Order: sequence, then structure tokens, then C-alpha cells
Amino acid sequence: MGDAQLVLCQDAYSGVTGFRFDDLRHNLATKLLRQTGNLKLVQRALNHDDLKTTLRYAHVLDTEVAEALEHATES
Repeated sequence: MGDAQLVLCQDAYSGVTGFRFDDLRHNLATKLLRQTGNLKLVQRALNHDDLKTTLRYAHVLDTEVAEALEHATES
């Protein structure tokens, strides 16, 4: 059994509902984007041909955008 299948089996036994494999991909994309700020890196990690596809998974919080703008204007 692969790691992803094992996670799904454990999830089923935990009683968690509404879990999907794509939730793991979304979580990875969001964490990578937050840590690196590199959307192209996230695109490659998820093996997406089109950057628009990556944008569906990688959501940046409004506060992070505000902080980045604030930092950019300080320079």
C-alpha cells in the first residue's frame, strides 16, 4: 500500500469526513508558496503544464499580500 493510500485508510478510521486526496496537494501547494514565494516552483512540484492550474491550489492569504506590499514600499 502506498503512502497516500495509507493516509486515506488512517483517515477513514479516524472518523474524519470530507477528506480528499486533492486536499493534500492543495496543502502542499499552499505551504510551498508561503515558504518560498515561488509560484513556478509550486507549478513544477505539482507537475502542472499551465500556471493557471497551479493558481487553483495555491492561495495566498490577504495578510501575506498586505505584508509583502508593505515591505516592498519600504525599500
